[in-house]
Amino acid sequence: MRRLGLLRLALGLAFVAGVSAARADGLIVSLSSREVVIASNYQGGSITVFGAALDKDGEVRPPGPYDLVVTVRGPLETIDVREKTRVLGMWINRRGRDFVRAPTFLAVLTNRPVAEIADPATLKREDLGLEAAAERRIAGAGERPTPEDAAFVAALRRLQEGRRLWREDARGVDFIGASLFQGEIALPPNVPFGTFDVEVRLMQQGETLARQTTSFQVVKSNFEARVAGLAEDRRLAYGLVAVGLALLLGWLASVIFRRD
Repeated sequence: MRRLGLLRLALGLAFVAGVSAARADGLIVSLSSREVVIASNYQGGSITVFGAALDKDGEVRPPGPYDLVVTVRGPLETIDVREKTRVLGMWINRRGRDFVRAPTFLAVLTNRPVAEIADPATLKREDLGLEAAAERRIAGAGERPTPEDAAFVAALRRLQEGRRLWREDARGVDFIGASLFQGEIALPPNVPFGTFDVEVRLMQQGETLARQTTSFQVVKSNFEARVAGLAEDRRLAYGLVAVGLALLLGWLASVIFRRD
């Protein structure tokens, strides 16, 4: 009870300070920040998600074999994955698959491997884990993807994980005592801009006991935002300025390194 009181105090102070805090039956969820500002020197960062699992009366849930699944989804877009084949010394795109409304950023944080939390059918139905996320969004696939579909699902995961944009961490959420929890959402240097939805599920034996969602924003700093706005709204002027700067820098380089 003492830890719960401390947590409630912390959440109250966080809310006063402008930190996101949300509550649903069975869960209190908060984020350490609601906005991440990206400047030219950004090298990556993180946001902490924390909260408590409560019963219907708002009390700490008694100890039990609970699981937590924190899913962070970035802006959605269609991702095209193509198979390349070498023909006469050249790489040519052949077959491909479109993954419709796939998250450009996806992080799944759990207290143990997601495959141990629920069976594959439940994971796919509830959209939990990287495998389920890819399978659910492959265009034209039925309930059971073909072996060819499975190859493209694996390729999408490999590409996105290699870019550090998709991540599954079986130890990404820690229980603190009976019901308090916290986890770290790592944001790579190439994180996309936009709204990121954070879904927290409290589960037991594959069933969802409680679910809560919140969100945060990844935005450009003032200077980068102005440059991006200029490039979008005044494309001709931006192009002329860029070409002029390139010519000027090229001329300066030729003067500086000229040999008499």
